[in-house]
Amino acid sequence: MNTRNRVFAVIAISGIVYAVGQFMGDGYATAGHLQSARAVVPQTPSLASGVPLPPAVLADLAPPPDIPPALSPRLIALNDTGSVPRLLSDAPGFSPLAPRCAPQASALPSDGAMIALSLRALCHAHAPVQISHAGMRFSETLDENGSLALVMPALESAGEVTFRFLDGTEVVTKTEMFTLAGYRRSVLQWSGDAGFRLNAFEGGAAYGQDGHVSPQMPRDPQTGVAATGGFLTLLGSATGADALHAQVYSFPADRAPADLDVRVEAEVDVSATTCGRTLAAQALVMNEDGSRQMLPVSLPMPVCDTSGGFISLKNLFDDLTFAQN
Repeated sequence: MNTRNRVFAVIAISGIVYAVGQFMGDGYATAGHLQSARAVVPQTPSLASGVPLPPAVLADLAPPPDIPPALSPRLIALNDTGSVPRLLSDAPGFSPLAPRCAPQASALPSDGAMIALSLRALCHAHAPVQISHAGMRFSETLDENGSLALVMPALESAGEVTFRFLDGTEVVTKTEMFTLAGYRRSVLQWSGDAGFRLNAFEGGAAYGQDGHVSPQMPRDPQTGVAATGGFLTLLGSATGADALHAQVYSFPADRAPADLDVRVEAEVDVSATTCGRTLAAQALVMNEDGSRQMLPVSLPMPVCDTSGGFISLKNLFDDLTFAQN
């Protein structure tokens, strides 16, 4: 065999080793096999993942006639090591085959009976979106890429969440919440610039003490996981007269110390923005057994010649009584 033919044979054999190594799994395709194949075989980038693939492998992966051509990139996508085929649609709620402007959303359970949400809407950059879940509603704003990621408290085990845009476009996602039982949640929600605040006082704490949970000291879900106390979640970053806001206090009632009493209150400042108005809100309670109750709130504010101070709604989630500070 002359030199030219020997070189051709080496290239052909290396291409076979590369192709077999790619599809036999990590136990067969060692790093040495892959490196030697890449060093000899001319390579073409994969359309789906950017991982270089030999022309022979691309030809072998051409979809049969009964598979739409659009599926071909999904079949040849590789994982980060470039060794094991995978599907690009592994991420729940996302599909590479969706139309470019079709919003896509995913939901996953997170610590503290929370739902981790992701939304991608390429044609809704900087747009407000209303998020609804089990009677709770709030508004967020997508970033310059049309993306949004946040974590919110679950209020029902089905974990269904709806995203709705101003043009009427909707997308629904859900995830099963197996850790919700035992949490008690208090929700206060409103629209516009009323500026309500939710406060929880644990173990007889006063303002500013360790047991005072507030927007300034909200804690995080790990507090609930450890059952050492509750935590507060602030939802609704969108602005404007129609923007929706919600604050949620979560307490692990079934695991927290039995002698840890909790008092939940709401308050709102008396200001040029709120004075002389009747503010509307909704209080929602989720009990340890998963049952929910909603209470409408209508709060007449002092006239505008009253300066400073705030209105406190004590025991709002049991019985509405007002006290001016």
